[in-house]
Amino acid sequence: MLLSLVLAAASPAVSQQDKLKINKHGQLEITPEMAEKARRRGERLRDPSFIKLEIEPISNCQDEEAKKIADCYKAHGKVVLNLLMTNTSSESIKFAIGSPYWPNSLQLFRDGELVPYRKDTAEIADKPPVALYNNYSVELKPGKTQVVGVISLAGWYEPLEPGHYQLDIKRRFLLDGGWTNTASTTFEVEPE
Repeated sequence: MLLSLVLAAASPAVSQQDKLKINKHGQLEITPEMAEKARRRGERLRDPSFIKLEIEPISNCQDEEAKKIADCYKAHGKVVLNLLMTNTSSESIKFAIGSPYWPNSLQLFRDGELVPYRKDTAEIADKPPVALYNNYSVELKPGKTQVVGVISLAGWYEPLEPGHYQLDIKRRFLLDGGWTNTASTTFEVEPE
């Protein structure tokens, strides 16, 4: 039983509904049904046009009234955002969440000018990995929206200076796959 749970958690293509078979060598035997399910899932993730991406700023305001009118971001302070996804199709989809850098593409503009990534981040984000690894999996049910990640801009950019910012994010799920729609949000960074 424990082995079944471990295998189901480790492989997004294998769910608990699938009947797992372990051969005499301790290897998972892939059934034709499992292989077809994995192939179909890969096809769907190759063209993720059914995923709607959204960005939700996480306010730093302590005062509930201030949260309604400002983001309360200060220069050199933390800017953290939730990444939300909605499955607009009629079928559930399960996918792996790995590195916060490679599958996401961020573009940040300050007063209309593109802000470059931090040097160390650019080296990671601009080079696709040779393989994907799975920190954990997410299953999106049809028509449901859920937070699938938190993005701290400090991990991507040098400390932000005062100004008006626009952040655009898109994401892909496979190394050779297409991108989701681009989600955008704007926010202000005030002087310290």
